[in-house]
Amino acid sequence: MRKTDHQEFMELIADSRPAQQEAIMADEDLVVVSAGAGTGKTETLARRYAWLVTTGRAKFNQILTLTFTEKAALEMRERIRIRLQDWYKRLSSRSRFQHLSEAIDNLDEAPISTIHSFCMRIIQKASLYFDIDPNIRVISSPEEFGFWNNLQNILRRNDWNWFDENVSDPLWQSRLSILNQEPFFLLLNHGGADGLVQLVNSLSDLFGSRGENPEWLWHKGESVERDWEEIIESFISWYAPEWDKEWSLWIENILPLMHFHGSSKVIDTFFDFNLRWHNRPGKRQLPYFMSDLIDSLTAIAKSSRSAVYLEIQDQLLLLRPFQSMIEYRNYLKEKYIRLIDILCGNVELSEDFRCRQFLIQSTAVLWHIWEEFKRKKGVLTFHDMIAYAGEVIKQYPDLTAQYSSIMVDEFQDTDLLQESLIRTIVQNNHASLFVVGDLKQSIYRFRHADLSIFHSYIQETQYNPESRSHIVLNESFRSRDVLVNEMNGLFRFIWKDGLSQKIPHEYEPLQVPNELSWWDERSTSVSAPHLRFLFLGDTDQPIKESERRCLLARSLADEVNQLVGKVMLWDKEEKKARLCQYRDIVILVPTRTFYRPLEQIFQDELNIPVIFVTDVNYFSRGETLDAVAFLRTVVDPKDDLALANYLSSPFSGFNLAEVHNILFHADKSLKNGWLWKTMEEKYPKFCQKLINLNQQMKLAGPASVLSELLKDSSHLKVIPRSLRRRVAVNLRKAIDLAREYELSIGNSGLGCARYLQDAILKEVKSEEANPVGEEEDVIRVMTIHSAKGLEFPIVALFGLEYASYRRPRNKFQSSRELGAITRYFPDYWEMNGQPLMESDVDFPSYFIEQQLQEAEEISEQQRLFYVACTRAQDTLILSGVCPMNKGEIVPKQKTWLSWVWDWIEKERKEDPRQYLIKSLSDSQNYSFMTTSKAIEESRDGGISLPQQPLPHLQRLTATAYAFYRFCPHAYRMRYRQGIALPWELPSDDEKGGADLGNMVHWILAKWNFNEQSLDFWLPLHQNRFLEIKSQLPIELRPFWKTNQDWEKVKVWLTNLSQSNLGLSLRKNYSDQKLEREMPFEIKINGGLVLTGIRDLLWKDDQGIHIIDYKTSSPDESVFPLYREQMHFYGLVA
Repeated sequence: MRKTDHQEFMELIADSRPAQQEAIMADEDLVVVSAGAGTGKTETLARRYAWLVTTGRAKFNQILTLTFTEKAALEMRERIRIRLQDWYKRLSSRSRFQHLSEAIDNLDEAPISTIHSFCMRIIQKASLYFDIDPNIRVISSPEEFGFWNNLQNILRRNDWNWFDENVSDPLWQSRLSILNQEPFFLLLNHGGADGLVQLVNSLSDLFGSRGENPEWLWHKGESVERDWEEIIESFISWYAPEWDKEWSLWIENILPLMHFHGSSKVIDTFFDFNLRWHNRPGKRQLPYFMSDLIDSLTAIAKSSRSAVYLEIQDQLLLLRPFQSMIEYRNYLKEKYIRLIDILCGNVELSEDFRCRQFLIQSTAVLWHIWEEFKRKKGVLTFHDMIAYAGEVIKQYPDLTAQYSSIMVDEFQDTDLLQESLIRTIVQNNHASLFVVGDLKQSIYRFRHADLSIFHSYIQETQYNPESRSHIVLNESFRSRDVLVNEMNGLFRFIWKDGLSQKIPHEYEPLQVPNELSWWDERSTSVSAPHLRFLFLGDTDQPIKESERRCLLARSLADEVNQLVGKVMLWDKEEKKARLCQYRDIVILVPTRTFYRPLEQIFQDELNIPVIFVTDVNYFSRGETLDAVAFLRTVVDPKDDLALANYLSSPFSGFNLAEVHNILFHADKSLKNGWLWKTMEEKYPKFCQKLINLNQQMKLAGPASVLSELLKDSSHLKVIPRSLRRRVAVNLRKAIDLAREYELSIGNSGLGCARYLQDAILKEVKSEEANPVGEEEDVIRVMTIHSAKGLEFPIVALFGLEYASYRRPRNKFQSSRELGAITRYFPDYWEMNGQPLMESDVDFPSYFIEQQLQEAEEISEQQRLFYVACTRAQDTLILSGVCPMNKGEIVPKQKTWLSWVWDWIEKERKEDPRQYLIKSLSDSQNYSFMTTSKAIEESRDGGISLPQQPLPHLQRLTATAYAFYRFCPHAYRMRYRQGIALPWELPSDDEKGGADLGNMVHWILAKWNFNEQSLDFWLPLHQNRFLEIKSQLPIELRPFWKTNQDWEKVKVWLTNLSQSNLGLSLRKNYSDQKLEREMPFEIKINGGLVLTGIRDLLWKDDQGIHIIDYKTSSPDESVFPLYREQMHFYGLVA
């Protein structure tokens, strides 16, 4: 390179910051760039690319640039194009840089893409040499959904012939026998077919991302004991420093100051303890030391008045912030005792190992079936693409030999499989590797991103600095200086001990480029507050958590009203200040469960312009349900339920009054097709249109039929204006889903309708289409994951109180370290020849997995919080609902709220209570400039209520009647749309519930109400227990879990037998007057049939007595439903 060229090249990057220049020009084989939030990472990558091309270090087709999203790849290509064009114009002698002109002209052909697109190109290139179908493609959602749904049904009906037919490999055929053994049946009954299928899906995804396969998982099942020993060793290493500090506290600091004269329980206990542990224990002995310490503290608990005890406690108070030795002991027990028992070998492990081996190996067989299915179909998952590409490159390195330089964006989000592929290309070609990432912004653990990979690369640069370089970009061009200072203070406090237990990397504070000419104006021209806290504390009346979040949302709305059109913000593009607009504001939430209170307040109540980005409730939206009802109607017009649902939708062209009139006068004497017959008689043109659409579907497929919904936009007029765009884009997505089904499965309208209907019934999570552009003047509400890589002038974080880690609902769980685990033993699992009943005590392996997951989850939540806060350019609003305990605010530990609360208190030296929302009494008086739009919309497109009386139902049960009386909307969802309501769903933490209630009903139908006979029906002896259980209906057996359940029921029934009601029931039983579990079916008014089963009825001189048993906990909220049920039974009687 000539000297003049070098000077000219340096002028091209003169406006880059010093650290950016170092990264752009670095010549080492490995360059690792740690780029903090807003530090110009993308621009640095683009300039690095342009530098390599301009200086002749690499041609445009020799630089492989990998990103993780299509959007990032497009942005990267455009940034590079702009930079190349700008530099080419600025060069003095363009004739010598024709390679730069060539790069600009051919940049669309440059290998700049997502890692998955790159891998697919490699696979397609290799189809000539490798055993790969040249037409291989990515599996579609309908195909994937169909396989797992079918497997679930196969397991439910025990169709073992299906397994023989779908496994061709001889080795795996021999392993199929595991699916026909008793332990597998017990596991299947334990977790259910759906739980087992979810586990297989999860395992294939988890270990597929690590480059593993079913064969590896099968052998992992054989090594459960060896894996356990490695995990135990890791736990001891993690906790050894903490426990060594406890040893030092007692043996080196507290006990040497004690003068043990005479003899007492306290003196003898600690004297012996000191003798046993006088020498510092090794790492493997530390768990035993901790166990002995807890036992010693427990042994002297009753001697708290002795002088020596008080002397020890005084010394402890000087060194540890605990009020007493008892609290210190309780802290140790709560935190360590279960773990110590496991590490010291005080728990039984043999059955844990046997159970896990069966679970792992049976899921390995099912995973293999999934792999065979994909091979036969010629389809790949995203993990398969990378795995196949990696194998291809190892065998045919010439396919990637052209790449001399590799650049990877967002490297902190790579998994092992992706890193292995990148490493292979680098080693094959002796290429340079330039990776950019940020340890603090790794938030995709649920996609199996492995943060330790990026950390290991940073460490690699430290071990070999001659050929490796680590560069830190820490100047933020995003946030103003006062906000940067606050964020540095907050996260320096949160990460004072390092980023995590496994990665003790120090926090790298952000800086601001305050010497830039425009920076002073950027900082001083903004009038918006830089940091705001909104904490909701106690309320005048006790209310539900959801209602408290609505109050917080209303306060946040008030905050928004004080900003829009009133404060000045910095326009990054124009480089000048301007008034705040709605589009400048984003509300970030930890999960989409926080959408509802914001939707209720911002959209429904106050009509603030707001859009909820990437909501995953697509299959529960009304327009989606209507579109599926329309498709089902076209498939089979004589499906009365589908036709009725379609008629009730705005797309049918009928208003509700007309639909009511049709239903009211229809002849319902026909079993099926009665509604279609009525429509044929009254609306023949409408019916002919459906017939024509049916013919169209047979020729052109279901997507063409759904397209008809968008051809006539007049139907959208009855939908509120604020929702019309969402409805339109969701209908477009329905068409896309149908088209995807056609391409991957076929043109069957019936199959497509069933696929979409199953997705609705199974409540499949699917993102809604985004109905607005980037320039639309609306507030965006999105999850923090969706906001990654974005920036907004004002960021409001809603939901600081969110506690991320909860026990999984599924009884089975995939584990990176343990393979697969179950929470409890299955029913009838044999131990030492005796069948066991399920225990409420977690498996040792389950406990260990929870410890592993909780530690990693907390670390990721800290990083997620960092990503959320660093999206803000001018203003950050932190809002949360404070948990209350006896009138005091007690933030739950290890939540964002607790970290912010402690930071305010300990670092800012302020009382966090000063940021509590002052008044909620005037919340109904909030007014917004857009509220009038709600009135306008209510007038537009309204329909008159039907004048006729409501039509009669055909059949009605007591529960359905109670639902309708209590909440017609809930009735419609539950009984007309078949959607399970949230409060009906069982909870893993809930004892009893509907299953226990069914068991109690079964006993009460047979019992004579005599206390002495309860031992017959509720035996505590195991043999008799199993005998009674064998008499249960099959569907109830899996739910009768433990003898504790029997004891609970026995208490209930004993109390009943001893009551006045029990005496009356016993007498009526003897007199044979009781009618128990009696079904009824009564037609009233010549049409409606009242149907159901009555628990108990008898007649005497006082009248008719009816009892409906309830086993759930008393809750005033359900009493109205119970009362309506009794009214129903009274009418029947």
